[in-house]
Amino acid sequence: MSTAAVKRDVMQALEESVQRRSSQDSEAWHVLKAIGLPGNKTEEYKFTPVVRFLEKIEGLEFGATKTNAASVAPLIPALPTNVLVIDQGRYNAKLSSFIDPIKITVRPVSAMKGQQDPFELLNLTLATEEIVVEIAQGSVIQNPIAIIHTSAGVANTVFMPRIFFNIGREASVTILDHAAGGTLLNNGYTYIGIAENAQVEFIQVQDQPDDIQLCHTHIDLDANSHVNCFTCSFDGRLTRNNLTLSINGSGVDAHLYGLYLASGKSHIDNHTVVDHRMANSYSNQLYKGIMDGQAKGVFNGKIFVRPDAQKTNAFQSNRNIVLSEDASVNTKPQLEIWADDVKCSHGCTTGQLDEEAMFYLQSRGIGKSQARALLPHAFAAEVLSAMKHKVIREYLEERISTRLHAGE
Repeated sequence: MSTAAVKRDVMQALEESVQRRSSQDSEAWHVLKAIGLPGNKTEEYKFTPVVRFLEKIEGLEFGATKTNAASVAPLIPALPTNVLVIDQGRYNAKLSSFIDPIKITVRPVSAMKGQQDPFELLNLTLATEEIVVEIAQGSVIQNPIAIIHTSAGVANTVFMPRIFFNIGREASVTILDHAAGGTLLNNGYTYIGIAENAQVEFIQVQDQPDDIQLCHTHIDLDANSHVNCFTCSFDGRLTRNNLTLSINGSGVDAHLYGLYLASGKSHIDNHTVVDHRMANSYSNQLYKGIMDGQAKGVFNGKIFVRPDAQKTNAFQSNRNIVLSEDASVNTKPQLEIWADDVKCSHGCTTGQLDEEAMFYLQSRGIGKSQARALLPHAFAAEVLSAMKHKVIREYLEERISTRLHAGE
């Protein structure tokens, strides 16, 4: 089927949904109609044909709502958390619960502010509300905020959650974002504003093999703030993560970690942007992929260093292991530097398991299948080693171990 035909089918379903809402007059909708949904020649999506995936879904709906979920399943049952339930793209107060002092409000959708990604425009067009989470100045939130996305078993519908975190000065919080299960098509937008001297650990866990997830995350960092971002993807029909950091003050310390373990026909795409706007800040990106079966991985990381961002240190690394002949990875690290007093580097590697290391392990009495699991496990462990929250880190390490040793 031609690209034009795919676009026409999906755009028709989208237009019918928009016509049922007042959003047809929104600025975001007019811009989306003008630029269209991405096709094969769209540079940012050429390795991830989202429209093709959506075109195959019979009876596709955008943003429809049905009966609310009756319950949700936490990612780590034994872990006390502040639970924020997003049910079919909207806040579910009945299922949400909070241990720590956290303020939640719901407001109308914001006006457009320069968005250009077509799926972010789609979110802005069809979202029905914005969920605002406020962490007061100086607050130390002892228990993680667990964002749980659920669709109550509703299939073939794309939901549009919008979540805004306002983290006050000198505050500290851990945020854990994951889908609760079921057939879920999520096109979500998350904003995290981090004020001066605040600290945030943001952890995304994606592990639903039948899901399509399009995640747009924008983080603003003020002076002397600190963020650790972890994106852990354990399969998914199609996963696209757009993660953008804007470094707006000096003394910022920003770390982005990604781990994608894909098998079967999973498709996982990570796009990152780190925009250094002010001087004397540090950023580091480390993304690792382990691909098996017919899985496809994509990594595109960009670092911008603006003219005023002297004394910037910015580093980026993407490393991949391909375990089968049918798996593949497309990787593209990028640097754009307009300052002259900086330290920046980037690099990527893609290869198979080290045969010498395999031989060494087998010579020590370790079976081939066990050795084939141990080497990727050691490769993946580096990504999680910097995670501060011990319980979540240990849970993810166990998930990785179980996954890699499944074939023994």
